[in-house]
Amino acid sequence: MSASRLHLVVCSALPGLAEDAVRRCGARLAVTVVDHTLADEGLPTLIEEKREVFEAADILLADPGLVYPFLRLLPNLRWMQSTWAGVEPIVKTVQSTSSPSKRYAPGYTLTRFVGPMGATISNYVVCAILQRERFFERYLEHQAAKVWQPQGRAAETYRSESDLTVAILGVGAIGKCVARSLKGLGIGRVTGVVRQSRAPDEVCDEYFDIPSLDTALASADYVVTSCPAPLSRRACFQAVL
Repeated sequence: MSASRLHLVVCSALPGLAEDAVRRCGARLAVTVVDHTLADEGLPTLIEEKREVFEAADILLADPGLVYPFLRLLPNLRWMQSTWAGVEPIVKTVQSTSSPSKRYAPGYTLTRFVGPMGATISNYVVCAILQRERFFERYLEHQAAKVWQPQGRAAETYRSESDLTVAILGVGAIGKCVARSLKGLGIGRVTGVVRQSRAPDEVCDEYFDIPSLDTALASADYVVTSCPAPLSRRACFQAVL
């Protein structure tokens, strides 16, 4: 290992990511790719077999779900780039001890993968809404049964996209992308639930603060959660359900 080059360790199940990292960074960094399938035998197997590799890492490009148990064992780490939009496993590792004085204090910078995820999640939301509104499940059932049985729905059972209201819980980078996609789909009303209410804009037709969550949910046909952590979502919903 050259002392003049930083050591990048890649551990991810994302197709093509490791190869792309080698291609783009190999000339400037010493790149080691860890076989993520070792985790199929349990994370302890991954940790034990690749401990020395991880301990030498200056930069870590990884799925948090694969590496969070041994983040405490990385003395040289300067930067971790998460492949997820969320970093819950890492936060839990930092807060895993009951005593604040004994908590693990990471000495590296942590960044997450947010912007490019917006389009992927937006497409998922659009598909999920159309699937329910156009009864795609019935067609799939007929296809699986090899049955040709056209069953048109009465006109009154169909709803136009312009008649729907979608509430987005959390209007950050991903939430904004979802809102814009819904607008492009023709959704009649898109609302956002944020920490502090604000005036309507080109993203959302109305904003609600957290204490008004019950009002936002009551008027919504669909609810999209785009909060940064499951605990935040759970706390919000438990407050009104």
